[in-house]
Amino acid sequence: MVKRENKSLIFEQQFKIFLAAGIIWGFLELFLRLLFGTVLPTFLPLLVPFLIMLVVLTVKYFLPTPGTFLLMGILAASIQYLLSDEIFPNTLIIILAVSVIVEIVFLLFRFRTVSFIISGILISLYNMFHPLLAQGYLFEHVQFVRFRTWFADLFGYATSNAVSKELVFAVLIVLHILVGLLAGWLVIRIIQALKKKGYIQKIQVFACL
Repeated sequence: MVKRENKSLIFEQQFKIFLAAGIIWGFLELFLRLLFGTVLPTFLPLLVPFLIMLVVLTVKYFLPTPGTFLLMGILAASIQYLLSDEIFPNTLIIILAVSVIVEIVFLLFRFRTVSFIISGILISLYNMFHPLLAQGYLFEHVQFVRFRTWFADLFGYATSNAVSKELVFAVLIVLHILVGLLAGWLVIRIIQALKKKGYIQKIQVFACL
């Protein structure tokens, strides 16, 4: 079970944490999307959010004040905007959406273990539905088409058209829920490990400097 330490950081101390984490998030998002877009493009919508969640949801433990996680996301999104050639890059929208999701979940469920789990699942699902919400289509999106083709090859279908879109859609939903669930659970384990090793206190001391 994840519980906050008795010592909570004031906003000025949390500022150092979300400033550093926001910069890391912005560059990490860009790096991971470039990496998996090259080596594992089919699984990019699953792997990138999973790895990002491990980082940002762990950081959330140190940002209990409402709004601080959103500020971290705005900083990360700003980095995406500055480094992107697009006028309004998709990653910017995703980062802001993730930030809002986490803020809402922790406002509703407070600082509890279930908040990390629910955040993980919702973030993962949002990444799946982002093309539909941002661009108005899903089944025709390149990521869906790639996964459908991979799924057809895996199970020996003659062509990807032999696999129903509804089946692929259902498989993707299950996979995204499992990925989000795993990410939330791992974050809880990471926080527990940080506590056990004494790193929580060290990070709090750094923030107080």
